[in-house]
Order: sequence, then C-alpha cells, then structure tokens
Amino acid sequence: MIKTISYESINAGASLGIIGAVHGNEKCGSIAINQIINELDNGYIKLKQGKLHLMPIANPKAYSENMRFIERNLNRYLYKKQVKQYYEDHLDSIICDFIDKSDFLLDLHSYASDTKIKHEAFVFLSGRDKHEIEYAKNLGIKNFIYGWQQAFQNSENKEDKLESQGTTEYARLNNIVAVTLECGQHLSQNAPRNAYLAIINSLIYFDMLDTNCQAYIDNQIQNNNASVDDLLCIHMQDVYYRNAGDKLFQNWGHFDKIKQNQILAYRNNGDIIQAKQDGYILLPKLNASAGTEWFYFGVQDNLILNT
Repeated sequence: MIKTISYESINAGASLGIIGAVHGNEKCGSIAINQIINELDNGYIKLKQGKLHLMPIANPKAYSENMRFIERNLNRYLYKKQVKQYYEDHLDSIICDFIDKSDFLLDLHSYASDTKIKHEAFVFLSGRDKHEIEYAKNLGIKNFIYGWQQAFQNSENKEDKLESQGTTEYARLNNIVAVTLECGQHLSQNAPRNAYLAIINSLIYFDMLDTNCQAYIDNQIQNNNASVDDLLCIHMQDVYYRNAGDKLFQNWGHFDKIKQNQILAYRNNGDIIQAKQDGYILLPKLNASAGTEWFYFGVQDNLILNT
C-alpha cells in the first residue's frame, strides 16, 4: 500500500507531483513532504491555484527496513508491468498512475557518496529542454547534471535501454516536465531542508502559493536569476559497473575534479580505468556490490543552462 495525498485549489492552475523515498534509505524527501502536509493542514501553506499531489513514501517496505530497495531498484525499469516478478514490480503501476496525474514532477532523493563541494544538492536534468531547465534553475539549487540515459547507453549494459528508466524518464515519455533533486548525502542535516525549500520554490515558480500565506512571506526563492557563472552543470558521459575485486584509485568524493589520463580505478584483471578528458567523478560508491553501478564520469557544460 502506498499513501498519497492531494490538495486542490478552487482555482485552475498547474498540477504538481512530488515523490519521496523511491529508495527506502533516502529519508529526506519523506521528511520534507510530511512537513508540507502538516503546514498545508494548519494553514501555514495555502494554495492559490492548481493541484498538489504528494507521495511521501514510494517504497514503503524498503523504507521501513531502511534499505535502498527490497528486490529491484524502483528507479530503474520503471513502467507498468503485466508480469510481476519482484516486490517493486507491484509498485510500478501505482507510481506511474500517480505521475500521470501531473503536469510537472519533482522526485526527491539523497545519495551515499561523500561530497567535497560547498553546495551538495544537485538536480538531474534530461538535456536541453528549456522548460525543464528554467524550472530546475528556480529550485534554489546551484549544481546540475544531465546525460543520465546517454551514459547508461554508453555503458557495458547499453543493450538494455529500460535500465535507466525511472520516475522522471517515465514522466518525460508522457510529456510531463520532470526533474530529480538529489538533496544531499543520506545523513546530511541539510538534505531535508533542501527538499523542503525545493517544494516551496516549486509552488512559487508555478504560481501555486498564496502570496498572503506565511510560507510565502518566510520562504523567498534563493537562486532566482542567478548568473550561470555561479552555477555548475556537468554532462554525465559514462557509468562504470564494479566487478568483484575492482578497486578505486583512491576514495573519490562526489564532484571531485579529474585531469585527463588520471587513473580512476583498477579492474581485477589488471586493466586501468583512466579519464578520457578533464572532468568530474560523480556519485562514487566505495562499497558497491559486484555487478552494480560503481561511479560515473562527466565534463562541465554550463552552456546548456542558457538553453
């Protein structure tokens, strides 16, 4: 069973969907969504127009066990399935139907990697969709990554195109503007606050928040009209999977800068993984299981933010 709550203004407007805990050990989105629910119920937040659909916990069993997933990564292979083999397969249709109700989608996540950058939250973009980019730039976040699906298609598993299909990819197939916000490291005290402010800024951006309510007065958008020079956008190009015995060259942090030809990791067969060009290590998992995603590599491309 998945709990969802919807709020509908008497005035027509945008339909916004917010999802938390697609991965059960990523609690920040659920914390923020539940805070939003409480503040809507007590009148601190008031909708001026539109519809707000909230799913605090998308994977309840994984959430209760504090696990990323039970049998299958819910943010991969997301589509309505006729044959249900894994626990998460039974959740797909519920989540897809929830997404279908919205014009816009914000999916809230956190990550396991350490980070050495000042602004730890970042947004996943699909590419050069101007509506999506403008929405993302108004969330109050300074870091962006795009090229997720292309990176998977360049990987060892490139024949399996559905592996990279999660909530936002499913939404985009149905002409819904969608972004994933990685709010920070799993245990970061900033992550729930980043998630909460992103929801408030979304309501402001879509002109859904009553400007007379206390939430609007207390929470003005932090990053509106920011210069591209103040932002960082990375084009993700490669995803690397770990084999048993593989080792990272060092304990990389998320967004670590890399020089061309720098050694990134060693394969157990003696092969060396080197950077093809100057770029960044993204979301390294020091203890990744064999056969799972290990780390990603990307290069800076701030020009996309001017699309």
